[in-house]
Amino acid sequence: MPAGLIGVALRREVPSASNIMESMTGVSIIIPTINRGAILNETLAAVHAAIEGLDGEVIVVNDSKSSKAEVSHRRMRVLDSPGSGAASARNFGAKVARHGLLLFIDDDILISPRHIRRTLELHSQNPGACFNFNWKYSDELIRRLDETQMGRFIRAAGQTEYRGWVPDLPWQSRGIFEAPLLAAFYFSIERKTFLGLGGFDESFKRQGGEDDEFSLRLRRQGVRLFIDPEESVTHNESDRMELRTKLARLKTGAFNKRQGFEMGRPECRLSFPLHRRAAYALFSALKPLLITVAEGLPNARFFDPLYSRLVHVLIGTVIFEGYFRSELD
Repeated sequence: MPAGLIGVALRREVPSASNIMESMTGVSIIIPTINRGAILNETLAAVHAAIEGLDGEVIVVNDSKSSKAEVSHRRMRVLDSPGSGAASARNFGAKVARHGLLLFIDDDILISPRHIRRTLELHSQNPGACFNFNWKYSDELIRRLDETQMGRFIRAAGQTEYRGWVPDLPWQSRGIFEAPLLAAFYFSIERKTFLGLGGFDESFKRQGGEDDEFSLRLRRQGVRLFIDPEESVTHNESDRMELRTKLARLKTGAFNKRQGFEMGRPECRLSFPLHRRAAYALFSALKPLLITVAEGLPNARFFDPLYSRLVHVLIGTVIFEGYFRSELD
């Protein structure tokens, strides 16, 4: 077993809803959203089916200041966030939740009844702990990735599941394992623990970084963080497969790392040697041209190596921009 990991042997059988509810009072599912349209409704349709027969509620927190979240499902409350950002939206949902267990999911995550039952089982057997599952793209979305250069780049990078996005995590394939950080895409926690620590830091105005910071606070208080790698929810981000969308996400992530570093977290520091900073400053000035060239390449596998090189340069450039510049576009 790798150092630092704590294996926990648990039965894989999922108990019936009635047995679970003898030890759990129910779950409040909190979904922050901003301008996701049909994707959100696919998420809510799955959630609605997932809590059938369970004592659960769904709280959708709309973070958009310009549009309403259109929801067409029963047993769901739709509230406008009084603040700004995913952290603030999640905190607001937690404050109005009526159950002792909170489950935060992103607005493009598809879940099933099994996921809810497994979550309740894990909390029943591990009081006070917090949990993540894995996420994966659907088979259909993976097939669609092969149709575009950006999609083939994503597949080659192994980023079709959460495990591929977090290569530094000491991942195990079987049995829940203890992790240094959890992500908020599917994050379950007892409400008393969440509120006792003040929730997510609302100074993070854009999604990303707030879950890392909260994980560190949880660990300082002795709360154990676990991932169950044998459970995978579906990441339904079919509307965010373009190059510009991916670059914007990476830039925001780098911006949030700088914010974390300025909050006293040395592990968030990114180091760029002087020659790389000079190169990325030049690439930053050329970024519109580089994007135009990448997007203008013929969609043939022959050009994939050139496309990959351009994307790698652009990734480094936007990370440089996000970390070293004080504002996002």
